[in-house]
Amino acid sequence: MQKKLCPICHREVYWLVHHLHNVTDQFALEEVKNDFMGWTEDDGLCLPCLERYRAHNSMRCFDIKVTMN
Repeated sequence: MQKKLCPICHREVYWLVHHLHNVTDQFALEEVKNDFMGWTEDDGLCLPCLERYRAHNSMRCFDIKVTMN
């Protein structure tokens, strides 16, 4: 099996993740698109990059400030 180059981190991996349809992954993919102009889901990304963006978005969920009047 030939290795591929991840367009995000430039590491050689055996496969890239493409076309995620999970709603939570859509937030991660939007962040990738914001960080890497011109990147599309057709380009793919490695699983470690996807996991980093998933983790980043899950941490944003806890970045809610509550104030009491």
